[in-house]
Amino acid sequence: NYPINTNLTNLKNYFAKHHRDLYLTVMNKHEEKSKQIKEINHQKEKEKIQKNLQNLTTQNNETRIVQNLKPIQVAEFNEEDYITEEEIEE
Repeated sequence: NYPINTNLTNLKNYFAKHHRDLYLTVMNKHEEKSKQIKEINHQKEKEKIQKNLQNLTTQNNETRIVQNLKPIQVAEFNEEDYITEEEIEE
């Protein structure tokens, strides 16, 4: 028993030597399929990035529109500390 990598290499070499046309056809199909998979993955990645950018834009717009204001602490208000207009005129 050979390791599986050796068996696959031997099988590949056998087909390359004795069934050259079939081997080339299979290898070409494999390359085309690999290219298609790479292209599809690249397109999906582009769409994912574009979607993330759109989400960030939406989030930023919502953040600008809806801002949570910080609470303000008001000191105790004493009306006697202030002079009103009526008191000044008198």
